[in-house]
Amino acid sequence: MRRPKSLLRLAGISLGTLGIAVCIASLVILWMASTRLARATDSLFSKMDKSLTVVRQRVIQTRERVAAAKANTEELGATLRDWTKQETARRLALELNVAEKSERLTAALQQADDSLEVAELSVGLVQDMLSINASTSAPSDSTLVDRLMEELASLRVQLAEATGFVARVQDRLADTDNERPTEERFGQAAPIALRVVAALASLEPRLTKVTDNIAAAQSKVQNLKSKTQSWILVITIGVTLLILLMAAGQIALCYLADQKQIRP
Repeated sequence: MRRPKSLLRLAGISLGTLGIAVCIASLVILWMASTRLARATDSLFSKMDKSLTVVRQRVIQTRERVAAAKANTEELGATLRDWTKQETARRLALELNVAEKSERLTAALQQADDSLEVAELSVGLVQDMLSINASTSAPSDSTLVDRLMEELASLRVQLAEATGFVARVQDRLADTDNERPTEERFGQAAPIALRVVAALASLEPRLTKVTDNIAAAQSKVQNLKSKTQSWILVITIGVTLLILLMAAGQIALCYLADQKQIRP
């Protein structure tokens, strides 16, 4: 009977030792995985924050360009209205100036649209990142970014409308065949220029609001980052305690086997 008892004792110690080794290896793997996950999470949210920063910078640039375009359009409209009041000698110079201003206005609006396009692409990137992190992100986080995307798309539509008005102004001013008198062309272009001013004026407060919403989205992203990192830590500690409990059982098994408390 001593030999089977000795074998049981040896088996108990061996299994207990193996269990302890597995627990130690599990702890090492767990904390390595947790560290890598924490780093990946930090990198992911840092990219989101940088993307939103790019969006904010682009929207601010757009707002500045829209404000400048509005001022140029007001000057253009005033020139169109006052053209007949100028002396004949100045009319040709003003006509050239009007053409130059309309071209600059078109270029400025195109640059503004390009900035909004970059902003829209950056928000799309944030949407993709939030979908990766959908398990920990609240619906309100995604909703805020979705709303921001809709606002940018709406701004681009309104900007395209203003660009269309500018194209109509240029169309009225253009007369390669000299079929219409300059006074008539300028008179038709002046009210369209006022519509451009109105469209650009309505864009400015909306761009300011979008800038505020971007700041709110960045705050949400930072809160989500903190919450995600907290969940990673809580889960890691919970699994660690479970492994330690299992390791305690293996230590107890080794102790009982060593004390010959295992009975045949």
